[in-house]
Amino acid sequence: MISLWIDKEGRQMSEADIRASNPLTVFPWPFAPPDGYDGVIDDEAPDHDPVTEQLVCGEPAQVDGQWRRSITVQPLPPEVVADNLERARLARVPQMVSRAQVKVALIQAGLWAQVLAFVAAIPDPVERAVAEVTLHDTQEWRRDSPFLASAAAALDLSEAQLDELFITAGGLQL
Repeated sequence: MISLWIDKEGRQMSEADIRASNPLTVFPWPFAPPDGYDGVIDDEAPDHDPVTEQLVCGEPAQVDGQWRRSITVQPLPPEVVADNLERARLARVPQMVSRAQVKVALIQAGLWAQVLAFVAAIPDPVERAVAEVTLHDTQEWRRDSPFLASAAAALDLSEAQLDELFITAGGLQL
């Protein structure tokens, strides 16, 4: 598919540019420009990792009577790569898992006894009762749960560790 054209003056133009330059022209579908425009054929895009690399189109050049444009791979800036990696990591984190999945993940991580101790140590009897209901009766655990946040803080779990716990729980088939 051609996405770039060259006009008689050598200007690069998109479909939108050609339509704007020829307001009284009815264009066919699929789009074909009027006479005076040559399509630019893009080379095959090389394999790349879109998380860490970007495709960059070179300047059009005539090769054997046809306009062609090379496509190369360039590394993305480190801050963009970091953002992409973080987005990819967060996309793997389920936002909701079953109570059984969380319990098994906590047991496998060696944290279940610490969670039980955290709940038992809550000094206010009403808060402790609510925490016990949350721990034992909630059907689904949400990643943004206030109880989960307080338990994670008490167990000194980072956000990344909590995310990994949810990824593990979400992958469990019980």
